[in-house]
Amino acid sequence: MAMIFLCSLISAIKVLFMGEYLGSFILLIISVILINVVLDFHGIEVDTLVHKIRDYKAILWFRIGKWQNMNDFRWIHLKQDNVVVRTSEYAEHQSETFHYYHIKLVDEINKREIFLAEYKNYYRALHISRQVASATGLGFRDFLKAGNSLAPRIS
Repeated sequence: MAMIFLCSLISAIKVLFMGEYLGSFILLIISVILINVVLDFHGIEVDTLVHKIRDYKAILWFRIGKWQNMNDFRWIHLKQDNVVVRTSEYAEHQSETFHYYHIKLVDEINKREIFLAEYKNYYRALHISRQVASATGLGFRDFLKAGNSLAPRIS
């Protein structure tokens, strides 16, 4: 896809210099659409006025994603994800493990979750998780250390 984007952009510039403005314009639009597909812009958006959240994907200047009611979610979960990367077979260790800590907004009843953040440092992820739980009034569950869970506030 990246190569198609690059070829389209170069072709647009070439056609522009040849004086074919309409062809150049069409190729430029195709390039802009392809760069959005290649880069894959997405994120989380929170509307505090109506207490809603959405996980969106950005295409050009539009954000696409379904709004969900924050009151449906009861927990902030902190979990660990391990990624094993294979190294050279001649190395002392044939693989290396990287630890990532994921913060998720969870609705256990409807089996939904929204990925909020990822950190490499456990204590930073724990601190941010507690801040989010405190600010939203949601319960917090740390699946890594015993005794770090807080029950949600009843509203």
